Amino acid sequence: MMKKLLIKLLVAILIIARCTTTGLALCATPTSLVSGGWFAGQNGGTGQAYNATGCDLIVLIQSSYTVTAVTHSDTQNTWTCGTMYTTSGNNSNQMCWVQAPFQGSATLTLAGTSTYPSGLIFCASGATTYDSNATGGVVQAGGGSTINPGTFTPSTDNQVVFSGMVAGLSLYSDLVINAGSLTKLDGRSYTSNQTIGFAGAYWIQTTAASTSGEQWKTNEASQGSIGLSATIASFACATGSSGLPQGGAGK
Repeated sequence: MMKKLLIKLLVAILIIARCTTTGLALCATPTSLVSGGWFAGQNGGTGQAYNATGCDLIVLIQSSYTVTAVTHSDTQNTWTCGTMYTTSGNNSNQMCWVQAPFQGSATLTLAGTSTYPSGLIFCASGATTYDSNATGGVVQAGGGSTINPGTFTPSTDNQVVFSGMVAGLSLYSDLVINAGSLTKLDGRSYTSNQTIGFAGAYWIQTTAASTSGEQWKTNEASQGSIGLSATIASFACATGSSGLPQGGAGK
């Protein structure tokens, strides 16, 4: 009799444990696949190898000195890009992404005549679906030092928000999250005749919340009339019956 009671108790505990984990967001903290990003050259053409094995989403935060779109050539994967936001000083910011299934190991090349493109590549495990109702970007006129990347509330709970900010003359250390819940992840400093200063950040939301309070800032005093630009987009996290990340790359 005691043995049967113990078995029933164990079964009940397992059922409760399963019910309490079902529906949890499985988004893990994003990582940067290429520390400090890379400069693709005056006209682009310099490819960057990356390995996103174990990821379900790859995000590119891109800066360039152009009003002309930068082209993306990948040896394995196809990228989807949002709107390019360009300041009066021709400092452009754009976000692109690849959703699983995709090939984990590949090389991405950015190109465009005199565009001076640079990129950051982020990896997220558990994020599966682009939220078309939760995306945006902003151009800040010259003279300002802060910028909100765009205001929306994701369509569902359990999403990961990515944002990028371009401030041409800034060092990476100059670019900070001045307000809100974004966490700066990686970036690249301004280098004359090469990279425009830019950075990327993320925010894992367990409960859908407005991005109206998010604010980037540059501490570079000479930013002047060049202006600032920022992008932002959100991706839904997978839910399931365990709290373990679900790797989707290389499927």
